[in-house]
Amino acid sequence: MASSHRSIATGTEVLRSFLPAKDFALSREFYLTLGFTPILDAEVVIFRIGAGEFILQDYYEQHWAENTMVQLVVEDLEAWWSFVQSLELPKHFGVPEPRPPEEQPWGLTVSYLIDPSHVLWHVVQHPGIAEA
Repeated sequence: MASSHRSIATGTEVLRSFLPAKDFALSREFYLTLGFTPILDAEVVIFRIGAGEFILQDYYEQHWAENTMVQLVVEDLEAWWSFVQSLELPKHFGVPEPRPPEEQPWGLTVSYLIDPSHVLWHVVQHPGIAEA
């Protein structure tokens, strides 16, 4: 049976997810503190880090927020971890303590970080993914 799938038109530049914010101002400050760059800062904030982007919106639904996960691939996970530790995120944002990098059974070394709306970030170092 022949595939009927069509390709996305060439020229597609970026894929952006929407992330919830229980307290929009607090979440905005959290991501600024982490070094994300706002490329639009209005009723929503479009943040960029490296080649990745997401849209922070002033909308919150607990079940959605607590079941959202995002993966951030970094070049040097140990350096990233040292930076995150220096920010004292739990003290300033009331978030859980970030988890240090640890190799997972599936082969990635992962650090976990939870934002003020309980979105779970998987911060990973994996050359195979970074080069893909």
